[in-house]
Amino acid sequence: MALKEQILRLDRMLRSADLNEAEATDLEVFNHVDMDRLHAFGQYIADKVVHRFWGERFPATIRGIAFALGGHETPLAEVARQVMATPWFEKTIGEDVTGSALLGWLCSRRDDFPRWLIDMAGYEYLVGCALPRLAHNETRDLEMEKNLLPELQLIEPVNDSQSAPGKGVQLAKTLALVCFEYPVTELQEVLSCGGMIEAEVLPEPQAVLLAVDKDGLLELDAGYPAADLLQLCARPQALEQLKSVFPNFAVEELVEEFKNLTLLEAFN
Repeated sequence: MALKEQILRLDRMLRSADLNEAEATDLEVFNHVDMDRLHAFGQYIADKVVHRFWGERFPATIRGIAFALGGHETPLAEVARQVMATPWFEKTIGEDVTGSALLGWLCSRRDDFPRWLIDMAGYEYLVGCALPRLAHNETRDLEMEKNLLPELQLIEPVNDSQSAPGKGVQLAKTLALVCFEYPVTELQEVLSCGGMIEAEVLPEPQAVLLAVDKDGLLELDAGYPAADLLQLCARPQALEQLKSVFPNFAVEELVEEFKNLTLLEAFN
C-alpha cells in the first residue's frame, strides 16, 4: 500500500468510517497504530471541524443536534464525530461551504430528530448559507436544499416592459419566502445564544420573508398585505392598480416605505 493510501485509510480509521477490507500484507501497518493517540487526535479534529466548519453559520443547528443526540450535556464535538463517520463528510467542499455534509446528514436522518430541529436548521441554512451564496452567485447544493427547504420560493423582478404601465413601481431585489411549521426565529435565537429547550416544542406556523442582495439580507414582515404587495410587484405595477388590489390599506405609505428600503424602485 502506498503512503498516500495509508494516510487516507488512517483518516477513515480516525473518523470510524467504513474501511472496506485491507490486503493482508497491509494490515501490519495498522497494527502499529497507537489507537489511544489516534482517538485523541480524532477528538481534536472533531472540535476543530464543528467550530470552523459550522459554528459561525449554524450555531443553533449544532446545539440542537447535540441536544437531540444526548441532552444538554452532549459536547458539540459529538455532532462532528457523527457526521465525520459517514460518507456525507466526504461531500464537503472546503470547510463544508455549501452545508452538504452537516445538513445532508441531518436530512438523511430526519426521522431520528424532532421536526422542529429540521425546520430550524432550514431557517439557519437559509440565512447563513443559501441566500448569501445566492447573492454572490456562488454554488449551492440544490439537491440538499430541496430536501431541507421544499417550500422555498425565490421571487425575482420580471422584465415585462411591454405590458408595464406608464408610471409605477417594481420589485428591486430578489425575495425569499418560506413557511415553517415551527417558530424558527425564536428557536434559533434561544439555541444560538446557548439557551436550552426545556419543554416540548409545539407547532406554531411562521412565514419568513427576506430580501436578498450583495449587501446582505433584510428580514421583512411576511404578513398581509406587505408580502403580497411585494410579490405582486415582481412585475411592474401602477400605484392606482395597487390601491384597487389593497383598498383597505395605506398603499402609498407602504410603497414609500419599501422604496426607502430600496425594495421597490419607481419608473417613469
